Amino acid sequence: MRDGKPVYERGFTLVDLGQIIGRQHRTETTLLSRSTPARQVKADLIGALSRKGTYVIANFDRRALAQEGRGHFAPLGAYHARSDSFLVMDVNRKRGWTWIDADSLINAMRGHDRGYLKVSSAP
Repeated sequence: MRDGKPVYERGFTLVDLGQIIGRQHRTETTLLSRSTPARQVKADLIGALSRKGTYVIANFDRRALAQEGRGHFAPLGAYHARSDSFLVMDVNRKRGWTWIDADSLINAMRGHDRGYLKVSSAP
């Protein structure tokens, strides 16, 4: 629902993906609003990436990163403190893997059905 009206979009939502993966693994879905503090998100992502056996899948709006398309899922591979950026391991061959500064990525993960999914060992 958006503004009290049903929203029909193609593809999976972040919640849908979390439920599907959650059948075999432990998952934690985090939806980001415009008011979620960036420092809190960044700390959570860095913490998850530093835990062995925990993976992060970001759901972001490509337009916010000056890319073609709209909503997109991609795993995060690492955080680089000196450049304050995350490695987005894009599965799209056009984009490939790329470092995206933390603030830009977090802003692209804000909005309707945007955020990230933490995945770890079986429940």
